[in-house]
Amino acid sequence: MNYTVGFARLDITPPMGVPLGGSWNARTARGVHDPLMINAVAFGDGEKSSVLLVADLLGVYGFRGYQWAANIESDLELPKHSVILCCTHTHTGPTIGVDEQYDQWLYRRLKDAAAIALADRKPVTGIYKKEDRAEGMAFVRRWLLSDGTVMTNPAGEYQKMIVAPAGHCDDTMRVIRITREEGKDIVIANFQAHPDNIGGEFVSADYPGAFRNQVEAELPNTHCVFLDGCEGQMVIADRRLPREKASIAKATQYGIKLAGFCLDFLKTATPVEAEGLSFGQLAIDLKTKRDPSRVPEAERIIELHAQGRDLEFAPTQKQANYMLAESKKIVGLEKSKEDYRSTAVSAIAFCGLAFVGIPGEPFNEVGVQIRGNSKFPVTCVMCQANGCHGYYPTAEGYDQGGYESYNTPYVKGTAEQLADTADKLVASL
Repeated sequence: MNYTVGFARLDITPPMGVPLGGSWNARTARGVHDPLMINAVAFGDGEKSSVLLVADLLGVYGFRGYQWAANIESDLELPKHSVILCCTHTHTGPTIGVDEQYDQWLYRRLKDAAAIALADRKPVTGIYKKEDRAEGMAFVRRWLLSDGTVMTNPAGEYQKMIVAPAGHCDDTMRVIRITREEGKDIVIANFQAHPDNIGGEFVSADYPGAFRNQVEAELPNTHCVFLDGCEGQMVIADRRLPREKASIAKATQYGIKLAGFCLDFLKTATPVEAEGLSFGQLAIDLKTKRDPSRVPEAERIIELHAQGRDLEFAPTQKQANYMLAESKKIVGLEKSKEDYRSTAVSAIAFCGLAFVGIPGEPFNEVGVQIRGNSKFPVTCVMCQANGCHGYYPTAEGYDQGGYESYNTPYVKGTAEQLADTADKLVASL
């Protein structure tokens, strides 16, 4: 068959004044460290086509991401379920759903990127893959403390109480190189760590942007795409060490260092000998935490917080933040009357490569399970894909507590449900 791959990259940097996401505090864009991009990779087999879109955004939250992917399929006359829109999860990118003008322009850019990538498709001459550990580049941000509790991102006095990481640390990276006839190579890397390393009100792609730039600088005839994996509890630094101040320099240095692992892995990448293009989705209903009996207490917590009285409902400010996050979820779920939230897991398989999209922020154990059960030579699991619906802590993590467990809108067992659904989807491709 005639296997082809195309690429496109378009700038999606927002105008000044657009709200930024990913912070406890309200922020608006007032400058640019580096541009935000949409990277598109189009796959074809001579009969059908599929597109993977990767945007430098925190996430396209709610059902908008799913709808945008479906609209692009319709607008470009692509098969149903053939488009995955995922995000790098940068915390210095625009909040979607607030500025209507930006949202409309962004959708047009996404559709244009897909169309350009489809038009750029060229015959594939080789596919190569490597998976290995990027040691020292990812850390669990949840820690067991000496008092028996688990805390997310312990700082100050709590750092002295750290006993051990609370959970598995997945520091593996998957790298793929696709060579094309009369076209630039395409390098795709999949790694899991939060791009939340800059802060402030200047737009940036965080370390994924620096990663791409470094790979392309070292390999001039190459387009690079970064896929953020199951980063729900993963960060770039060991919380037992003094915390380095958030900055563009910190994110850039990390991105360059991580790119070094990618470049080394590519030197020993091996050929992938497989054929076929397929794609699909599996719908899934996720049970929420909705509980009318908890609403009065949740409203009390929200009101006390508004009065600056957090320590009246929690022993520490850290715990107060967790409880406030959950209280907002409880009240919101009651307003929306959501007992279940319907979403879907998405996947594209191309010549031995599988790209699996999870609609939110799963703990890394979800990615480990999906990859371990996959029949494909290399499987990349991506967060914030075709909709973004919150954290998915494992059952163990849920029992431990911590920010992610409080902040998730779902009941215990949801992460495992998602992983099992993804396994079924991948097996069907």
